[in-house]
Amino acid sequence: MRKWLIWNLIGVLLCVIGAVIIVKTLFQAGFNLESFSTAQYVTNACDVEEAFVNLTVKGDIEDVILVKSEDEKCHVTFREEEKARHQVKVENDTLIITVSDERPWYEKIGFWTESPTVTMALPKAEYGEIKIENNTGDVRLTDVKCQNLYLKGNTGDVELTRVIAGEEIKVDLNTGDVSFRECDGDAIYVETVTGDVTGSFLSGKRFETKSNTGDIEVPDSSDGGTCRVKTNTGDVKLEIK
Repeated sequence: MRKWLIWNLIGVLLCVIGAVIIVKTLFQAGFNLESFSTAQYVTNACDVEEAFVNLTVKGDIEDVILVKSEDEKCHVTFREEEKARHQVKVENDTLIITVSDERPWYEKIGFWTESPTVTMALPKAEYGEIKIENNTGDVRLTDVKCQNLYLKGNTGDVELTRVIAGEEIKVDLNTGDVSFRECDGDAIYVETVTGDVTGSFLSGKRFETKSNTGDIEVPDSSDGGTCRVKTNTGDVKLEIK
């Protein structure tokens, strides 16, 4: 019994010492967490001069942001790690953005205070297919028109504002909230294991919703496109504007 008490006291003492060291280190750094980051970030930008109809983004841990361009040109800005740069090319009428990360696994372990970001300012136009796929990162689209929109991720939120699809919007997540604001599409499919699905559409829908753990609040189904939402843990709250 006495040995058990001694070992517990030693454990508590070590925890206290560790906490003191952490607080002292933060104090010396002015509580600036960025000074502890193991990743070196740079900002790069490019303009896309070639015409394109479709857009594909294949990332890893990036936040992906699409907005309307103010000068009718396509601008792409990257906030990226020095050793994980992005590539941009137009091929078969498709703007393709990928990340090249050839670091060994041990260089990918560390402490980060920010996420890489891909920001695209798109000219006002109606695009064909937009496909965005990443592992960990948020996706935000504003004022975008396309025929089909496909979003797939493991962990991250999706925010769509005034996004109009002539045919289909499909969102497939593992963990993350999905938010629509004045969006529309002939068919809308959302599936997330853990996350809320909320927002508004511009026209009536035939709603098919399921949540194992969560509240569901949607309008009565009406003539219009299909809206199918499935979440395991999360609320579903949708409305028609």
